[in-house]
Amino acid sequence: MEPKEEIDLDMYFRRATFSCLIALLFSLARISWAQELHQTEHEQSDHAEQSEHSGEHLHRHHIAAFFGGTHAEHETAFTVGADYEYRLSRWVGVGGLIDYAGGHLGERIVAGMVIVHPMRPLAVLVAAGQDHRVEHGHTENSLVVRVGAVYDFEVGRFRIGPAYFLDTTNGETLHVFGIVIASGFGRVE
Repeated sequence: MEPKEEIDLDMYFRRATFSCLIALLFSLARISWAQELHQTEHEQSDHAEQSEHSGEHLHRHHIAAFFGGTHAEHETAFTVGADYEYRLSRWVGVGGLIDYAGGHLGERIVAGMVIVHPMRPLAVLVAAGQDHRVEHGHTENSLVVRVGAVYDFEVGRFRIGPAYFLDTTNGETLHVFGIVIASGFGRVE
């Protein structure tokens, strides 16, 4: 008789949590878009007039995709990621991020973050979370701290720009660099 395969409850818990977060993000997006569609014409003209005078479009919710690389010691691995930011005010936001660096790094990062917007195109962030790696069949989880900045430009409904992050995990320093493509919805009052 063959031994039963052990069920990895952590994996199922992570997948369920991730699925709930995605569902929450889509629900928030749907609610926000519905609210925007039901504004009166007067509110829309006031908003357009304010935007013309301020030259800014501040959104309450930001969803971004990241494409770039992670450099560790003598290796650079292709990296993809996504993040969500909820803007608390004009200057500060909170959110979460996920990143995956392929190649020999095989690294997944899940972290919460605080974002400061000292001026319009610049966002500076600090994040802390979990770094999950599988090396030679051995799984390693450790704390990761990320600091970095994004300098983006408005292109239609999107914001696109370069990003650089410095990750510290398990006594190792990683350089993460690439391009961020973001979009937002909902107004910051």
